Amino acid sequence: MNLKIKTNDELLELFGDKDKFNSYIQKVIEVTKQQTLLLIPEIVIKHIQDQHKYKKLVDQFYSGNPELVKEKSLIRQLINKLASDQPELPIEELFKKTAVQAKKVLGERNETSI
Repeated sequence: MNLKIKTNDELLELFGDKDKFNSYIQKVIEVTKQQTLLLIPEIVIKHIQDQHKYKKLVDQFYSGNPELVKEKSLIRQLINKLASDQPELPIEELFKKTAVQAKKVLGERNETSI
């Protein structure tokens, strides 16, 4: 459906008649709804793919750092802080830096408990 207003006369006619204007607005709303609904499957697929990728990264993170498995709360805090401080950081790098920081924090914890 073509909603483009081609001339100034069409625009004036549209604004000059409330019924025509309301009808036009309803058409715009309907087209917008249809276009939005058509995008939903693509958005859902992308979201599922992203979640799968993140789960795989988390699994790899913990399999490469088994000593951190019991420290998930600390890992969440560190990764969230790093992500907010450096939002441009690729997620893979974010996980690497998180592991380094977590080990540093845990080392400091162990030193103070001795």
